[in-house]
Amino acid sequence: MEVMFPGSAAVFSRPRDVISATGDSRIDGIYVDPFKLTYGARSPLVVAKALLGQRFVVGLTYGVSGERTDQILKRMLDGTGDPRKTNAGIMYLQCGVNDVAQTSSTGPAIFVDAVSGATITIANVAENAAKNIRTMVQLALDAAMIVVVENEVGANGINSVEKTAALMDLRQMLTEYGEVTPNVYVHDAFAIITNPTASATGIVLRPTLVYDVTHPNALGGYLWGKSLSALFDRLITPARGSIMIQNVAEAAGNGRRQLLANPLFATASGGNAGTGVSTAILTANTTSGSSSLVVTAGRAVPSGTQVTGSGIPANTFVNTTGTAGTYSMVNAAGSAVAATATATGVSVSATIVPGGYIASAGGGATAIIDNVPSANGLGNDVTIVATFAGNGDLVRLRQDLNGSSANGGTYNAALRAGDIIQAVAMVDITAPPVNLSSLYLSLVSNSGGGGGATSVSSFDMFAANASVDYGINEPCSLMLSTRPFALPTITGTFPYVTAEVRAVARAAGSCNFTIRQMGVRRRSTLY
Repeated sequence: MEVMFPGSAAVFSRPRDVISATGDSRIDGIYVDPFKLTYGARSPLVVAKALLGQRFVVGLTYGVSGERTDQILKRMLDGTGDPRKTNAGIMYLQCGVNDVAQTSSTGPAIFVDAVSGATITIANVAENAAKNIRTMVQLALDAAMIVVVENEVGANGINSVEKTAALMDLRQMLTEYGEVTPNVYVHDAFAIITNPTASATGIVLRPTLVYDVTHPNALGGYLWGKSLSALFDRLITPARGSIMIQNVAEAAGNGRRQLLANPLFATASGGNAGTGVSTAILTANTTSGSSSLVVTAGRAVPSGTQVTGSGIPANTFVNTTGTAGTYSMVNAAGSAVAATATATGVSVSATIVPGGYIASAGGGATAIIDNVPSANGLGNDVTIVATFAGNGDLVRLRQDLNGSSANGGTYNAALRAGDIIQAVAMVDITAPPVNLSSLYLSLVSNSGGGGGATSVSSFDMFAANASVDYGINEPCSLMLSTRPFALPTITGTFPYVTAEVRAVARAAGSCNFTIRQMGVRRRSTLY
């Protein structure tokens, strides 16, 4: 077969913006749940997807922890782990370290290649691994796929002269193969993930970038994925329609395509704040006998914000009038609120959470929540300044689509059993975080509270919050999107769906982030 360059007719027989993957545990970590619904923040591929604005989707993957190149090739040949069986236009491949790790001259440690039957030793392991990788690549090329190969970076277990030499041989062979083979792109994170001066006879991964001796943590995944995104930026043009709202007409729930209320935060206030969440302290100056109560604020306050505090009548709201941070107050009927006493410097609490949403902090965390008009004019951006006291502390913004017990259990009016749903969010980290473990999006469905209910969860950029889980450490923009799933049939009372953006701490620290929009889309298809 003639192997064609990107842009040829053969390549266009498959969608280039759909990726499947095969390999070892690094590929297995793309998803962190057995149902393959939760994308892990430790995966560079998942990070690249978020950094590129969901320019591509990651479908079925076939990573198996501990497998060597021959075992991965065997699964590809027998159909039990074959990206060619998907509709993906790109195969992402990562493997090789287990081949090297399982050979040694001092054991003697050898293995038998599962495909060729050859005996593999430390002397021929690099060439055999490279041959198996080239075979897998050619199978994908023959199926009109583009292939991205991660060059092998090794692990801390590659700690002898002979193993290190074998790894370097493998790396060089893969580099040269990518140089001369059309439609094959070799990405290399060696300089990112390894300590370049730690040892001349072994591989040492940077301890703040891995959670063990082999696998990247969320920070390692981010830095690796940032590099990988530059390659995919060249390979995949932004041809897909945006999953984010680009016009206010899309936010209205027309055709039940947008299922969350207020996805653009256009209704800037009226939501609920939990313990630990606050906005600004306003100063109320009242004068007896005046026609209206005036609150003077050192910040913009959206109209409709409820204001409470000592000396403030119940059901008092910010009116639409007011200049230079001075706002008149109205009651629920829209009438001016008369001042009933003379008081100055009264503290007024006005926590501003977008309508329909709940903001909360967990553990010892606190958060200041606010909003500003969006630059695109579509709504408002929700700004959150989170402060963490320790590991596992969290700050989140969520919306619940609660059902009822009617007819033995009924979904929220926006939902139907069988709906294919997907959460999306656009989030900017606006300052260097300190000890952030992860910032992720979740979509959780429960078909009815109590025993026997079916729960389905899908996450994007999820990571554990162990002390070794260093997370993103610089400002960045993330477009998050969960993998779609179908709402289950109701099996109990009070079924619900919850969408949530959550920041979780590795240790005491902080994270400033802005949520630009957040929604749940109803799709027509899975992928």
